[in-house]
Amino acid sequence: MPFTSSVLLGLIQKKRFKNSKLWVHIQDFEFDAALQTGMGQKKNIIFTMLFKLEKWLFSKSDIASTISQKMLERLSKKTSSEQFFLPNWIDGNHINPDRFIRHNYLKSEKVKIL
Repeated sequence: MPFTSSVLLGLIQKKRFKNSKLWVHIQDFEFDAALQTGMGQKKNIIFTMLFKLEKWLFSKSDIASTISQKMLERLSKKTSSEQFFLPNWIDGNHINPDRFIRHNYLKSEKVKIL
């Protein structure tokens, strides 16, 4: 699901449940991808509004993560929220359960909605 739709739903839940956190995970920057495929021009009023919406949504997150170092660099230009590298792949040769560190947001036994 595109992150914009997900974040809006997440914001509703964050407001509904006190002390909850909003973690936005980016698989792809959908507005950037649209521009790169030639669907519009950056100076276009629609894309200007979409990028403002994106920035506003990111500003509401407590943490934002993405799948690559390059995307993490791009993410750092789009938000001041805490950022986290969370790839959607693994290298089985580098897995060591003895060095596993759980992120603070995932340590509690409370329900998590993904």
